[in-house]
Amino acid sequence: MTIALITGITGQDGSYLAEFLLLRDTKPMAATWADIKRAEQLRSWHPQVTFQEGVRSLLKGAQNNREWATEAESA
Repeated sequence: MTIALITGITGQDGSYLAEFLLLRDTKPMAATWADIKRAEQLRSWHPQVTFQEGVRSLLKGAQNNREWATEAESA
């Protein structure tokens, strides 16, 4: 089974894309994040990693998680 990373899966387009992929034997993997600028303004919060580092970490974690990958293949 193919796995697809979808950013914005909680939005209208992302949710339709996820449904479409499921019908075509592809497992959607969601990536969501907060509005960083808004969080910085409201809470004086700052991210510990860049967007690119976060995506790399997410993909590496998915590749290294054998249990999750096995479940995706058997679904």
